[in-house]
Amino acid sequence: MKITDTKLQELKIAIAKSEETFQVKKDKLQVALDKSTNDIEQATNNLNKAKLGDDPTAYSEARKALQLAKDSKEFFNHKLDNLENDSLLSADEYKHIRDEALAEATANKEKAEKEVAEMLKKIKEIANNQAEYTNDLNDNLRTLQLDVFKDDSAYIYGAKGTKTLTDSKVAKLKNGFDLFHFHNSISGYSYYKEIVK
Repeated sequence: MKITDTKLQELKIAIAKSEETFQVKKDKLQVALDKSTNDIEQATNNLNKAKLGDDPTAYSEARKALQLAKDSKEFFNHKLDNLENDSLLSADEYKHIRDEALAEATANKEKAEKEVAEMLKKIKEIANNQAEYTNDLNDNLRTLQLDVFKDDSAYIYGAKGTKTLTDSKVAKLKNGFDLFHFHNSISGYSYYKEIVK
């Protein structure tokens, strides 16, 4: 059976694109955060110089620039923290991709179960045929040995002259029921009963 994996591939592509989109957003925010950290350092240096100077307007501007850089850093930190929790897909996109992938998976499962059911039915048929053949063979081997050949070695004689057949000494195909036992073993599983109806 060829498994259809079109929707699975689309699912993988959607995940890869989402991860790529996430990484691009994260990289942009990290660059902005790094810039704001540099801006804080630069604004701090400018403020220290302005403190030494004689111009109150330059000092005020340096303080504003430092506050703006600190606010920017806080803003980008907040954005980075939220990015980890933000959905990269809308609820409708998520449901659509999920539902299509699950529908394809269900169809694949049903198709596989149908094929396996046919195989299991064939195993049952072969196992039953082999068991019938083995029964017939063993009955005929027994007749050949005991009734035609008159093999006395298959019997044990008791003290009072009683004659007892020893089944282990009767010619037979011993492993002729292996497939039958195998089938009976697997047919006991509840999943087998669900598949083979």
